[in-house]
Amino acid sequence: MGKRESQNFGESRESEVRGFWRGYQMERAVARTFQDLVVWKKAHEFVLAIYRFTSFFPHHEVYGLTIQTRRVAVSIPANIAEGFKRRGKPDKVRFMNIAQGSIFKAFFQTSPSETPPQAIFLPFFSLL
Repeated sequence: MGKRESQNFGESRESEVRGFWRGYQMERAVARTFQDLVVWKKAHEFVLAIYRFTSFFPHHEVYGLTIQTRRVAVSIPANIAEGFKRRGKPDKVRFMNIAQGSIFKAFFQTSPSETPPQAIFLPFFSLL
């Protein structure tokens, strides 16, 4: 395959991929507040799930792992909301990255529990 043919192959493949994703684009209104963001809604659901999950932690963990896990969970939608109001793209990305790190931190903090946390976290890993 010559150089010219490989360039044409790459171009056709790129347009094919673009066409594939075009079918999956969702039509939705522009977000006016952070509460309109799908990712914030899912993060809020995550917080509620973490509160339910940590309510079953042993009583001796109330002031330790329970409170830490709840705080890190609350920081996820809080960072998304704060990043929403930032004007520059680098600032927005920084706050989304902080929220992403908090998801992994919450996963780590729930790992020592007897109940596997994967059931709680699976819907949220798609946001990463």
